[in-house]
Amino acid sequence: MSAALNLRGQDDTPAFAHDFARSAGGCVRHASRLAGGSSRTIWSFEVEGAAKTWPFVLHQESGLGPFFGTRFSLSREAATLRALRAASQPVPRVHAVSPAGDAMISDCLPGRANFTFADGASRLATIDDFARRLAALHACDPRTLDLPWPVANTRAEATLANLDDHEDAYRLTGYREPPVEAAFAWLRSAWSPQETPPAMLQGDAGPTNFIHADGRLTGFIDWEMAHAGDPHDDLAWVWFRVAMLGFDSDVRPWFDAYQRHSGVAIEAAKLDIFIVAVMLRCTIANIVRRHNDRTPSTNRIAKTVAWLEAALTRAQGRDTGTLPPRGLEAA
Repeated sequence: MSAALNLRGQDDTPAFAHDFARSAGGCVRHASRLAGGSSRTIWSFEVEGAAKTWPFVLHQESGLGPFFGTRFSLSREAATLRALRAASQPVPRVHAVSPAGDAMISDCLPGRANFTFADGASRLATIDDFARRLAALHACDPRTLDLPWPVANTRAEATLANLDDHEDAYRLTGYREPPVEAAFAWLRSAWSPQETPPAMLQGDAGPTNFIHADGRLTGFIDWEMAHAGDPHDDLAWVWFRVAMLGFDSDVRPWFDAYQRHSGVAIEAAKLDIFIVAVMLRCTIANIVRRHNDRTPSTNRIAKTVAWLEAALTRAQGRDTGTLPPRGLEAA
């Protein structure tokens, strides 16, 4: 762990924020640590200059999260954001990364991530614009971007490469779960050869992982697990964040809007495969978190292992009704 993780300003704000403010000719004002951000510590702050005040967000490695010590580093996320920003995708601008790569300062986007609304029309308008921008992201060829990882030429190859990254993180912990081993083996056998070029994926798409205002998306946030692959992967995350985490009440309008904007029909069988992949990644994230923070509790792991087993059972054609509906069924 680098020394930068422990440095603080006099007001307990990370020292990197004060260094950044001084380099911009200003000083830090109204700094506060934000709730959420389970993978990293997040601060909002303003830099007050002679004539203007600018809002920023600082992400900092805690050394305890589910990505620390894996390939899904904060410096990787920063480089990904810069590549996407250069391609005119709606993401925050990265202003600075610490020399150790353990802290990143980016724009504070206008709007909010919370997904509650006073009226149904605003909710549906926001879902529609999210789907429009997600379809546009998926239409972006990641092979043309200056990304910090090699991009395979097909969706299947890109997906398998991403599974390799997660398996490496899992193996490094020394922890073993038979359902995780079974899921890796099954997923690697589930792909049929295809020459379709890969899509650019957020890697954890859905409600609370984008900022919105007045029915419009102002930017996608949380790019730790960004990768190339099949759009059904991101759609499985949308399903997970709505149906499993409860960040919205019904996944059907999300899928309807995506199909309308992308012109692509969502395939139930593919969605099931990627729901298994999502549950697998969540389980590995909990295993890595336990490895990093050294807590004896395995409650998080047991919960996602149960979800993983249910997802694998459904994908294999033996649906027990344990998981919520896919959202592709008729109302």
